Amino acid sequence: MSLFGMSPVANAISCGAANTIDRTLPGGARWELCWRSDDSAGVVFSDIHFTTETGIRRKIVKEAGLGQMNVILNDNSSRYAHVTEVGLGGNNLATLGYSNCNNGTLRSNSGRSVLCEQVENRGYAWKYYSSSRQGSQLTLSALYTLPTGKYVLRWIFADDGVITPGMGHAGNIKFVGTDTNFGWQVGSTNGSTVVAKSFAVEYIWRMDLDIGDNGYNDIVEMLEVNPDSSRSKKFLNITQVNTESSWKLDPLRKRSWRIRDGYETNSDGHKISYHLEPTETGNVYRGLSTEPWSQRDLYVTKRRACEQFATDNVAGCGRSVDEFVNGEGIAGSDPVIWYRTSYQRIPREEDRDGFHIGWSTFHLIPRDWTATSSLN
Repeated sequence: MSLFGMSPVANAISCGAANTIDRTLPGGARWELCWRSDDSAGVVFSDIHFTTETGIRRKIVKEAGLGQMNVILNDNSSRYAHVTEVGLGGNNLATLGYSNCNNGTLRSNSGRSVLCEQVENRGYAWKYYSSSRQGSQLTLSALYTLPTGKYVLRWIFADDGVITPGMGHAGNIKFVGTDTNFGWQVGSTNGSTVVAKSFAVEYIWRMDLDIGDNGYNDIVEMLEVNPDSSRSKKFLNITQVNTESSWKLDPLRKRSWRIRDGYETNSDGHKISYHLEPTETGNVYRGLSTEPWSQRDLYVTKRRACEQFATDNVAGCGRSVDEFVNGEGIAGSDPVIWYRTSYQRIPREEDRDGFHIGWSTFHLIPRDWTATSSLN
């Protein structure tokens, strides 16, 4: 099944009760969305709508999920492409019990509980001297059991409209050798050094944002903060992206991207948008020349049904996401964002009885969604 296999929904949630999540948080903010299990991509979310505490309801996302998940051992002895090789759905999507979903609600697919829905406190929403506000969030999570370990999918939907997708690697040490150039010594057997091999996990997210309720007329903009020659000043530069493009992350210029509606504005007359804010620039995987997609971190393409997977795509219009970028115009259309996050796992002795969870995340932040704070 294609990752983007559902019909577009403009203003309503119509995926059936079993696949609908509709949760109002304690302060009054509301999240509505659909979810399903895809054989390849695992849990996929669609038709994501947010209603602010002040009662403004708009659509944010048409559909979003993982377009690929690659695992590469540091000694290059093994490489895995989990989405296309084994799939994240089916039996690889783990059955959850209530111990996996503390004080939450379990959601079922094909008779198995596979998605955990929780409402949680998130600490300070804001604080100014003696005034403060505690926030809340909706957390949706699932668990994948794969050849390279356990993986936790977690999407956080906060009461201020911020969305934080994330993947966490867990499980046990699976790959061992003897060469400390490619890992960390975690013991010995019969006098021989046991080295837990290091590896990189590359997550490639595929997100079709659909901002507002005016149809497919979104605009992508790149934001950079450029320092002058003295580094004493930093100038904001905003570039509209008119054709399919790709970029590397740039910590010096704080490169980020926003997707705005072509027409709809807030009450101040400013275009509503969501801003993709990278949070982890120290974990960036760059692969071999045979992995050209790994040389860029964000791709913007025009939506095409045959562009299903970021790598190992077999639908007839390019083998990987870098080949999808071929000069098509995207301004005022239905652009798709492909965003790469990476996690470098260097095991340690504390991991011998089970890895701590190593998270890879980013933020989708409302920008000019409202003219003032959406929190009452």
